[in-house]
Amino acid sequence: MKHLNKVLFSVFRKYIRKNSLSSIFLTILGITICFFAGIDDGEAIDLYIQKLQSLSEHKIHANQITSVRNFYLHNNDRHPPKEHRHLTRHEFNKKKSELKQKWEAQYNMVWPKLTITKKGTTKSFAFEAHHIIPINAGGVNHWWNITPLSPRGHKLLHSSMEEKACFSHNLLEQKYLRFVLKIEGLYKKNFKNYLPKLRFVPGQFSF
Repeated sequence: MKHLNKVLFSVFRKYIRKNSLSSIFLTILGITICFFAGIDDGEAIDLYIQKLQSLSEHKIHANQITSVRNFYLHNNDRHPPKEHRHLTRHEFNKKKSELKQKWEAQYNMVWPKLTITKKGTTKSFAFEAHHIIPINAGGVNHWWNITPLSPRGHKLLHSSMEEKACFSHNLLEQKYLRFVLKIEGLYKKNFKNYLPKLRFVPGQFSF
């Protein structure tokens, strides 16, 4: 940590030397706005769950959403140590079948499968079990914290702004993405009927 602080201080000192006071002021102002003008925890988890629902093959039950939301908002350990993450992952691998059975009992349905036909041969694969609140963000091994996702949906969710805005360990990235999602939400609410369809992407804008 001391080494990291020295590196950051060195970078900051070089930045000050190379930029004018106005540029430094605008940078600090921009960072301040991102920190305090973005969406809060409640809005972040709601947008993340909406993203998850859009990539799911089934409707997520309200009781599961409530359990996830309450855990996220009241969890004070969003950055568990490495040893804890490894133990939780190991426990999950041992209890995966049991957790899927509990999920099936709650939904009264069989854990979904992905069917692929290639060269006349059909194979079925169970959907991947996604921790809604990731293990590295303090997620636990309970039925309400897992949900089936296709490999493609799983990959898209992990790369989404909504997930990173909730669970990124990089505070600057998290605050920036929450600010971007705030602006995107305002756009959708107030201007989507008057302007072209716009998707905000960190670092760029695309139509």
